[in-house]
Amino acid sequence: MSRIFLDANLAQQLHNMRTPAELCDPSGQVVGRFVPLVNLSDCEPVSPEVSEEELDLRSQADRKRYSTSEVLADVRSL
Repeated sequence: MSRIFLDANLAQQLHNMRTPAELCDPSGQVVGRFVPLVNLSDCEPVSPEVSEEELDLRSQADRKRYSTSEVLADVRSL
């Protein structure tokens, strides 16, 4: 990958960007797009909240299970 070195002013502008931006030449023609890097190191993972009741229901081994063909047959009968 090629590298293009920026002057200090443009580098500072891009460093402060939080959203993607189009880069244009002096005539206004788009020459590229800038997508800022996102630092996720300070973020905590989020997982869906599942109630104890739902966990118990999911763990029941005697639940009736259906094959794909059984589900499709049931849907077609509607």
